[in-house]
Amino acid sequence: MATHTVLPLSAVKSHVTTLFDSLKDDSTVYVSKHGRIVAAFWPLAFVPETVRSAYSSPHADLPTLTATEIGRNGPSDAISKAERGLPTVVGRDGRIYGILTRATAPQPATVPDPAIVGAKSDALLDFQRNNPDATIEDIMAFSDDLDADQQHAGRFELDLVPANIVSDAAVAADIGKWISGGSEVEDVVQMAFRLLKVTITMATTHDGVKETTMDLTTLKRAELEPGPTLIVKGDYYITPRARVLSGEKLVAEAKKAAARGQEREAARNLTAARAVFIDALTDRPLPDPGVMWHLGSLALEVGHTAEAAQWFNYSLGWDVVCNYYTFPEDLPERRERAARPRRRRSRRR
Repeated sequence: MATHTVLPLSAVKSHVTTLFDSLKDDSTVYVSKHGRIVAAFWPLAFVPETVRSAYSSPHADLPTLTATEIGRNGPSDAISKAERGLPTVVGRDGRIYGILTRATAPQPATVPDPAIVGAKSDALLDFQRNNPDATIEDIMAFSDDLDADQQHAGRFELDLVPANIVSDAAVAADIGKWISGGSEVEDVVQMAFRLLKVTITMATTHDGVKETTMDLTTLKRAELEPGPTLIVKGDYYITPRARVLSGEKLVAEAKKAAARGQEREAARNLTAARAVFIDALTDRPLPDPGVMWHLGSLALEVGHTAEAAQWFNYSLGWDVVCNYYTFPEDLPERRERAARPRRRRSRRR
């Protein structure tokens, strides 16, 4: 079971070694300001898998808060951004250690929910029926995964209700700037935001089986009102690397052009990169957190902080949802995986 500690903002800089040691040990570090919890450093296991993959790309230059930066300048600027819905990955010596997000005080321990206990028991029975040759170690690893998923799913719930991050008007203003710059995908962006907001809000604020809307491919077919999809239990789609590679390269070229003073060329490349990422996001019914993270980082690159906060929010929020539910489109692949014995996954990297 992961633990947590609390550091006042003024103490983080002088305790940077302790901070990263805690993340390495799978411990969350909450940050308080004026006696109130405002942010948290979460360990690596809480960074969405495809966001981690994005940081491994040689073409992606995504924002990272390093131990050196914290030790030299302190974390105040990064904490303030996190409070406004702008999280950042944290790292040391070229490795990702976790993520800094806004946060509220951790909830005290409670008596286990009988419904959760019963659901876990049913899942264990199903696993044993589907894997008759599973060893005790396989069964225990599966049980640990269930506990980890439950803990993981609850960590952002109170902070990632989409309406609480930024105003719709501020996001619309940022989208308007893209339109003025010649972007032709903003109708799809606005529909994707509405769809993500409805789905994540319903999934994180209601109990029981959810029936909601989620099929991003309908946006490419200009269906303004996508039909409902039943959320049952599981994973998100992982976009093939080739789909986002061209977008990463365009962003890299834009930064080079900006460094040469070629602002128009830089703007064209960033707009083209946005179109590539939106195309990748809407290529399958369920979104990829890593692609949404790219879109948030791209929005930051052009100073669209409200839109960036929205993309980061949905990236992390969707990852939370996917630790609760499985989607019908995933079931064939999940059945195939369930037929193979499971091995214990380490939450430390």
